[in-house]
Amino acid sequence: MTKEQLVDLLLQTEQELLTVGHSDGTCTLEIDFESDLHMMCEVVFDEVLTCKCLHGFKYDLSTNTCVKRTNNINSCDLQQCSTSKRNQDDVVCSCGVGEQWDKKADKCTAVQLGGTEVLQLQHGNTNGSMFGEVERIHDLPNDEPFIDVAVSQSHSLVVTESGTVFSWGQNDAGQLGLGVVDKGQSTPQRVHTLVGTRIAKVAATKLHSLALTRDGLVYAWGNARGLFPDDVVNNVVSIPTQIAQLSNIVQIAVGNAHFLAVTRKGKLFSWGKNDVGQLGIGKVSKRKTKPIEVPLSNVVAVAAAAEYTLALTDDGVVHMMGALVLTGQPESIQPTPLPALGLPAFQSIATASTYALLITRSNQVFGWGEGAGLGPATQDGPLFTPKELPALGPGATHAVVSDKFSIVEFLDSEPVALGEQKMDQGQVAIVGPAALPGIPPHSAISCAGRVCLFLAPSIP
Repeated sequence: MTKEQLVDLLLQTEQELLTVGHSDGTCTLEIDFESDLHMMCEVVFDEVLTCKCLHGFKYDLSTNTCVKRTNNINSCDLQQCSTSKRNQDDVVCSCGVGEQWDKKADKCTAVQLGGTEVLQLQHGNTNGSMFGEVERIHDLPNDEPFIDVAVSQSHSLVVTESGTVFSWGQNDAGQLGLGVVDKGQSTPQRVHTLVGTRIAKVAATKLHSLALTRDGLVYAWGNARGLFPDDVVNNVVSIPTQIAQLSNIVQIAVGNAHFLAVTRKGKLFSWGKNDVGQLGIGKVSKRKTKPIEVPLSNVVAVAAAAEYTLALTDDGVVHMMGALVLTGQPESIQPTPLPALGLPAFQSIATASTYALLITRSNQVFGWGEGAGLGPATQDGPLFTPKELPALGPGATHAVVSDKFSIVEFLDSEPVALGEQKMDQGQVAIVGPAALPGIPPHSAISCAGRVCLFLAPSIP
């Protein structure tokens, strides 16, 4: 039976149990018509079959099946069939593209067609409060949901369910992808050259934009220095252009001027600025204009700041590259694992210029470095090794960071913020955790500078 025939059979019978992960790198599929079903697989990117354990279950290496988990953790996103060794504990977890966490149902649910809008939260403009009122971004289509959002210090990107990208903000480096370089756009504009490419994810930094297609291809545009070869006219690429060396990509990330991509099999590629070794390729150089494979395997998540990179492997270990502002040590020109020192396994990472937030597989929040987004935790000095932030409590599922603040989200409670807050007398204090009233449930959030954009159900 071919893969296509089996998928058709699955659709007809509504069966979802498939087994995965064999030494030859292929996926064998097995339908269970009698037992309870705890694993779901889908064909994505047209070619590769990917699988996930359902909420409440985890992958067991010894039996090659999903077994009931004992801890409380978010449901698992689609995991890749590959030859890489799987950890016997929980894998990195989150809701998938086009899904949002339903607290009442305790599972990831699909965003309903036409059911989302883009909302904005502004930081630092209101005395006595960390954020202002939630505002709606207008002039966007309302006939289909949005599935991803990215915001930088200069511009914003959103993606619809059909893969259409809209951009707005500054455009002095062509970062809007509209084919021109100008002062920019105050209202969202359709990126016409990406129509039909089925974009799934976007990433943005001040002068650059990246987009990942459902087929695993990467497009980029904006300031060309480091992003593309040095022979680009005027150092600007204002039309989305494919990065030819990359394929089978499942995740993208951007630093200030360096770029990262993770393949389905957990390989990490980097390119761009490398003056402090932030590419992790074993040497320092001005920049690399083509993606280079980093000597690190089984990568499941990656995040970048201006001068450093963090990569998370499937064993829950965080690896550092670049200027180690978090540790107070000289730069590392290749991936350096964070010394265990009794630290737990981590499931997600978020990076700002001088600090990071790490969430463990048991849903605790650790702070690392020094910055307003850590709240009062660094009032006695930097955290040169990750330290739990007990004031945040358990149950954390996700964190987003900016240099001036951070937001932490929880499974069973409302999100909280840490960071700078303008007080009634006009002075600035570092506070947190502080409640974020008025923020509706949302499926995606991105923050940079003093702005956050998030995707939320439409208000009738």
